[in-house]
Amino acid sequence: MGYKKIECFIRPEKFEEVIVGLEKVGIEGINVDKIYGYGSQKGEEKEVENYKQKKEYEVKFKEKVKLEIVTEESKVEKIIETIKTHAQTGKIGDGKIYITPVEESIKIRTT
Repeated sequence: MGYKKIECFIRPEKFEEVIVGLEKVGIEGINVDKIYGYGSQKGEEKEVENYKQKKEYEVKFKEKVKLEIVTEESKVEKIIETIKTHAQTGKIGDGKIYITPVEESIKIRTT
């Protein structure tokens, strides 16, 4: 049986809803980070005028929450559907989900 790493980036306001959904489907562990970045939408643009009266645009990073879950391959689809169901607003910037294979896992305590 193989393992997969699910890494997703979601809106901060959807974090609690996603976590409750994931706990209901029985995830066994999760790592969470608060991050800042932007994707194709380039974050929020703010018009700035400089001293030469030229207009410039300043890109502001968007706050996101990054979730990492390592799970058995058989649980991947259920977890992805749960994330999508609870994180989706239908607006640009809802986030991304990445799935990668896990080649090896080593427990530090027992090696």
